[in-house]
Amino acid sequence: MKPLYLSPPVRRGLGPCLRPGGLALTGRILDLLAPPAASLVLDAGCGTGASMALLREYGMCRIMGFDIETELACEARRQDLSVALADLARLPLADRCLDLILSECVWNLTDRRGTAGEFARVLRPGGHIALTDIYNRSGKKGDGRPDTSICGGLVGECYGRALAILVDNGFEPTENLHGD
Repeated sequence: MKPLYLSPPVRRGLGPCLRPGGLALTGRILDLLAPPAASLVLDAGCGTGASMALLREYGMCRIMGFDIETELACEARRQDLSVALADLARLPLADRCLDLILSECVWNLTDRRGTAGEFARVLRPGGHIALTDIYNRSGKKGDGRPDTSICGGLVGECYGRALAILVDNGFEPTENLHGD
């Protein structure tokens, strides 16, 4: 059975980015980080390659993407993008080889601790990880009951727990685009 995000209604609703915020959020990240054109960038969970195409428009020439879904990786490859199948918790990369990791709306679909450890392993000193995901700020459904359907059951603690996992792996937060 296909994951929900690959269903035709979700794909139509979200468009090629397959995530809320779309390329506007990716553009904001790139404007904040202003990575040099020579940076080696990984789009971790690249999906159809929409963000990789935007990176290319921003002048980035050393871009690779990993995704676990064959269907999405094939779509990205049809755009002449360098994409491989990979589990983000087991990256097929050398230590300290990346300048930037872009991880958009995939964090809660991964083994978060394993993925954070791998991100720390492959990121060069002074490199950046730009991580976005959706979460329920209140942790409550509209009727006030706890909402355990969002963020793998982290119930409103998604940002805090993600941040704790990343800090445990040596990352230092520098910006929260939502101002929380």
